[in-house]
Amino acid sequence: MPMSSPNNYVKRFTALIALFVGVSVLAVIVYARRTEVDQAELYDPPQIGSLNMVGLASLLTENERVLLVDVRPKTEYAEEHIPNSISIPSYELPVGAQQLTLFSDWQIVFICAEPDCSEITSALDDLAQHGLTNLLHLEGGFMAYKNADLAVATQARLIQDDLTDLLRSIEVPELSVQELIDRESVFIIDGRTSFEFVTGFIPGAINIPLHTLGPAMDLDFIPREATILLYDRVGNRAKIGVEALLDAGYTDVFNLAGGIDAWKAADQPISIPREDGSDLPDLIPVLYPES
Repeated sequence: MPMSSPNNYVKRFTALIALFVGVSVLAVIVYARRTEVDQAELYDPPQIGSLNMVGLASLLTENERVLLVDVRPKTEYAEEHIPNSISIPSYELPVGAQQLTLFSDWQIVFICAEPDCSEITSALDDLAQHGLTNLLHLEGGFMAYKNADLAVATQARLIQDDLTDLLRSIEVPELSVQELIDRESVFIIDGRTSFEFVTGFIPGAINIPLHTLGPAMDLDFIPREATILLYDRVGNRAKIGVEALLDAGYTDVFNLAGGIDAWKAADQPISIPREDGSDLPDLIPVLYPES
């Protein structure tokens, strides 16, 4: 039997190495594919439901714990939007998700520019990670609402110079930040939107948005015997609320000069609701009238 030459041994060894490498690579590929399949089976991507205009109308009239989030660009929102909706552009949702956790047990309805709300698809994971799963979007987006010939709101009027000057010219009783600190007993009302309120408010304040002052008075949420202080962001819009309370027969009512911005500028403490939202019925009574 002829002996194998050294070259034959090298060839056989090289072939075995190649076979081993090939099998190893194949095993890695199979394992990776199985892992991908297993992960796909385990991962349940967040879903978002939809509702039409009839469904939205029904939801808003039957459920008070509804938050409308307009994810269109801020310029479009400022031009026109659904009344009482808040603006969080789709590209800000991954960051805004943390603020929205305060509304995790609310029904959140997204108002999009695209009819299928595809612009928020990439943010669904971030929303789900913050416990936000009770999500819907309006079929047809904002145009579906507008085409229904319903009233729209605009922030353009709120930022016009003439309106700002008009608000500044209104004279109502005021307290400075220091005067508020020196007062022993004051019933403090935050007149901003509830979304603004939950991001930070003056300790001891309750949230009664300006447009809900009427119902709040009817429900006796505002004590007539107390010294009442009303504030907004910079101290302009709240003047309208002070006038409304004075016209309704309240006698000891003040506006906070400079609003909460002046409070912050004076390095005064700011409160936020509890993480589980358990104090919201006390902080925002108009949303929980039966509490």
